[in-house]
Amino acid sequence: MNLIDCKNIFITGVTGVVGGRLLYEILASTQANVYCLVRADNIQKAKQRIVDILAVYDPQHQIFSQFESRTHVIIGDITNKHFGLTTEDYSQLVQKIDQVFHVAANVNMVASFEKLAEVNLKGTSEVIEFCLAGKIPMLHTSSYSVIGSKTMEPGLVFKESDLDIGQTFDNQNYEHTKLQAEQRIHEAGKRGLKWVIVRLGDILGDSKTGCYPLTGTTIKGIYYGIIKSIVDTGLFFFLKDYFYITPVDYAAESSLHLALNPEAYGKTFHIINPDCKSFYDFVNLIVDVGYRVKILPYEKYISLFRDNAVFKEGKVYSSSFVNLLLFSDLITGSELSPDLIDTSVIIDTSNAEEFLSKANIFCHKVDTDLLSTYLKYCVEKGFIASPANQSPLATIKY
Repeated sequence: MNLIDCKNIFITGVTGVVGGRLLYEILASTQANVYCLVRADNIQKAKQRIVDILAVYDPQHQIFSQFESRTHVIIGDITNKHFGLTTEDYSQLVQKIDQVFHVAANVNMVASFEKLAEVNLKGTSEVIEFCLAGKIPMLHTSSYSVIGSKTMEPGLVFKESDLDIGQTFDNQNYEHTKLQAEQRIHEAGKRGLKWVIVRLGDILGDSKTGCYPLTGTTIKGIYYGIIKSIVDTGLFFFLKDYFYITPVDYAAESSLHLALNPEAYGKTFHIINPDCKSFYDFVNLIVDVGYRVKILPYEKYISLFRDNAVFKEGKVYSSSFVNLLLFSDLITGSELSPDLIDTSVIIDTSNAEEFLSKANIFCHKVDTDLLSTYLKYCVEKGFIASPANQSPLATIKY
């Protein structure tokens, strides 16, 4: 399998969870120069943001010299025409770049469609035009959540080649924008765009080190919010819905390989752990690591927090996950209820597995070893307590 030898790579979203790990992967496994588009007041602030996220995945600064010599910071905004660059600078960049990685996205789950569309749609269109201008191949990071309402259709197999399968997006603005972004890329393909789409799973830390930006980012990820709430309170609810735990190193390594593989052009890949587990299995693994967790019916769980009946160290317990859960319950009417989301929808990964196996790229199974790695890292960073220090757990007061 012959991969493209890129000399100059352009990446958006480099200061995010996946973008930062992708930059690490590019610097560690290629010789390419990397041009990073960052919103900031000046080069120094932009560079510091990149250094901060890179340090999460490279705490020993083993590739910092590579960063210094091969990374170039560009101040700009994908929502502006030509990214806000001058005509001359934009033209020079178009002529220089061999490969684009479009990772930037607004992932706010409670924002309006219009707000999300600024980055997720308008920004994607600007990146598309950039690629078309220079005949540059483009990798676009999407999400399996483009399945929308079809996630509630038991027995459905969501294939990597599927796009519009009649799904709807009631109060799922983020998911809706990601579907429309994919549609724009398909349309651009008719104009000559060479593209690869990767739909990512539920991204957690590095499978080997557990590294993940728990601090310093505006959005830590709802999944780490779940972990923190479970450890803090010792409570969770019974949920059979699938949790597609996908290590960030698998997402980055897979994305890089597919982007540089011409055989992948015009295809979509589900970069999702083939070893999918339910949330219930996930909680059981947390218990296996040594934490105490009491499982409640969903309605009982949500009512406790709705009534401010859960206390931790004398105060009503609150967290980002609990707040999102209450918001979702208020807007949708128990959208997360197991009665509504008790599905056997399968996210097919066969195309991705076939391509990646040839390069010996495999995803770590979801087991006690993986969860131990993640939880140990969270403990080391002071994000959660260790099993031995989990007490005192939350108390329930009515």
